[in-house]
Amino acid sequence: MSRIGKKFINIPEKVKVELNGQKISVDGPKGNLSRILPSLVCCTMEDNKLIIEKTQDTKLSQALYGLSRTLVNNMVTGVSQGFEKRLQITG
Repeated sequence: MSRIGKKFINIPEKVKVELNGQKISVDGPKGNLSRILPSLVCCTMEDNKLIIEKTQDTKLSQALYGLSRTLVNNMVTGVSQGFEKRLQITG
């Protein structure tokens, strides 16, 4: 059971999300990204929150459910905060 897929995605103020069927486009201050979601997963938007839902109850849709939520969340994070790499030196 995917606990990741059940979480909703908060959309920051600076980020604009467009849903066209299975295609999701995310525009922000750091750029824009788009992705076509699988047909086993659908996405809805309510009050600046994205909600990912399964359309079928199969093992494949369960796997794509959590994956799609993570990919869309990474898109929102990427266009709002950008990529950051930190090194931790020990020793």
